[in-house]
Amino acid sequence: MINGALPRPVTNPEGVPLRALAQATDDVLAQRVFTKAVDYSGVAHLSVDPSLSAGECRVPASMLVELFKPRAFGILEERGYVATIKSAKRSIEEERPEGLAAIEEASEGFPGLLMAGSAVVCRRLRRWDAPAIAVDPSTAERLGAREVALHVPVMHEAALQVTRLPDLPGAPSHASAGWLVHAGHTGALVRAAFEAAIAGERDGLDDPVVALALGRVPIDPDARELERWVEWDRDRRAGVRAWVVAREGELGPPDASTSPHLDRSLDELELSVRTSVALHSAGLSTVRELCRMTEADLLRTKNLGRRSLKEIEEILLEMGLSLRMTDV
Repeated sequence: MINGALPRPVTNPEGVPLRALAQATDDVLAQRVFTKAVDYSGVAHLSVDPSLSAGECRVPASMLVELFKPRAFGILEERGYVATIKSAKRSIEEERPEGLAAIEEASEGFPGLLMAGSAVVCRRLRRWDAPAIAVDPSTAERLGAREVALHVPVMHEAALQVTRLPDLPGAPSHASAGWLVHAGHTGALVRAAFEAAIAGERDGLDDPVVALALGRVPIDPDARELERWVEWDRDRRAGVRAWVVAREGELGPPDASTSPHLDRSLDELELSVRTSVALHSAGLSTVRELCRMTEADLLRTKNLGRRSLKEIEEILLEMGLSLRMTDV
């Protein structure tokens, strides 16, 4: 079990000490439990930035775009820039100002978990353009790795649990006495389990990281505490948005009458063959001409039924347009 602790370690025929089962188990704990890749996570090289405070880390802008796309989709819809997920995705992929502003609003100051080996820390995220994740010197020493995994909590409940980790400055005092937490920090799972068994110690799994790593369902947070967190996140977003507006100017909803999509040919749209043929038979060739039509006009078109009408409305909606736009 613990080969290195023996007076004469067991060796193979070449005289090389065999790898201890305990060491193999500890490696699984470090590599496959705490740093395993899941949704809303990414891996990057670790660098040191002495100008950072202990509670912050800098994350590559490209990584923030991928990790915070779902939240940015909701912000874009809330602000009136888009009406569908597909159009929100296009706004971000094309790096439109409103798309980048939504990513910044969703990510700036949001908590995330940094994991390397058995070390787990919570830091508030800051955007930068370098390709590495930067932390302060003390955090870099604690992580002790050249690469680090970043995990972003998806739900408010998960984010609240993350911010309650004692490592985050300003978090409520909470020190778990469980032996699994100690094993997670030291990376010595087998030895910690051996000592806990001798002492008759049981772990209550009150540490959220350990509980989730073992597949336990997290305990529901206090309703008032969750409400305070949601209010804090709302204020955080409002502050980031005010800062973006001061820097870039107000980004109002796009003016559909000046949309570049209006001059596109209908042949460029992903229309079914039946719908495309019906529109061409009606003498329509551009998106602008299509937007000037009404539902009644289209339904009077030969071979164009309600299914084709719904298809047209969905495609126009993805572009931020609609039928009955008489001012285009």
